[in-house]
Amino acid sequence: MTIVTGFVTRILNRYPWHVSAVILAGLAVSMVAATDYIHNVVRPRQEQALLERVGTEIELAEWRFERKRYAPAMKQYRYVLRAFGDTVAAAETGRIQDRIGLCHYHLAENGEAEQNLSSAIEAFGKSLALRPVATAPADYAATQLHLGDAYRALTLNKGTAETMDKAIEAYRNGLSVVAKDEDPVGFAAGQTSLANAHRDLFVLGQEEHDMDRALAHYQNALGVLAPTRNPVAFGATHTEMGRAYMVFAKYKYRRRYLKAAEKSFAAVLKVFTSENHPRRHAQTQAHIGDTYTLLAALKPKSRSDRGASIQRSIRYQNKAKTAYRVAESFGIRARSAASAAAAPVPEDDKE
Repeated sequence: MTIVTGFVTRILNRYPWHVSAVILAGLAVSMVAATDYIHNVVRPRQEQALLERVGTEIELAEWRFERKRYAPAMKQYRYVLRAFGDTVAAAETGRIQDRIGLCHYHLAENGEAEQNLSSAIEAFGKSLALRPVATAPADYAATQLHLGDAYRALTLNKGTAETMDKAIEAYRNGLSVVAKDEDPVGFAAGQTSLANAHRDLFVLGQEEHDMDRALAHYQNALGVLAPTRNPVAFGATHTEMGRAYMVFAKYKYRRRYLKAAEKSFAAVLKVFTSENHPRRHAQTQAHIGDTYTLLAALKPKSRSDRGASIQRSIRYQNKAKTAYRVAESFGIRARSAASAAAAPVPEDDKE
């Protein structure tokens, strides 16, 4: 800087003061113009280019995620946070952390379940810290439900109920900010998740209050859904409730719960037709085929009921075969009749 100052001074000393003043003024104007250009043209362009670069990198991660390429998607999301973390807004960082958690959650289905689910729980926690309920209630609710799913999956992986309470807490936290009148589908999803958690707790401990709570939450979900207005959510909820009835039938009131399962799956078939939801329709046919197979295996209610029981069994077997054929025509591998009938018959099966 001293060298430059000395050089300018020597140049200016060669001219009269008024010429030097004009030169200095010109230099000043040039510096102001250069500074203004840098601040108002160059830097905005650089910032815009950086934002476009970040957007492109995030789009690549999203593209991979939507195509269920979870490992490369997670790697891309982490690269974005590592390389451009200072540029990405807090809310967007929270969304990316939620995506990372979902990647771990899905990867847990294919291996290293406990490690992936623990990483998912950690990522969802980071997401919630950046998307609090006060500023982003919808995002907060969604991530709480994801957190509940991760804790529930961890419980099922371990085979003990120790983390299911955390799953239920997360589901309840999510539901606490979902208005059923404004978001009936979201409310129903949370209620169904709670029901599934209690269904799993019943299997782990056979506590009847968990069975009652599960059925109550399924009914809460169905109470806000209409088959014409919310067909997918309506069908999905009835599917889970039908599966719950089949689970409960293994332990008690076999005939009653299997008939309830049959009714639930029949409701599903009304909204998941072979034309508008072929895959879901086929899966439901497989479920109802299993239900008919189990109904066909029921013992007579009494000695006098043996003849009628045989006739019922034949009808249910035929219905099961028809349902399985439909499922298999869509590529759904149906459960064998032998394995379906192998479920234990409870001692108090009087209904």
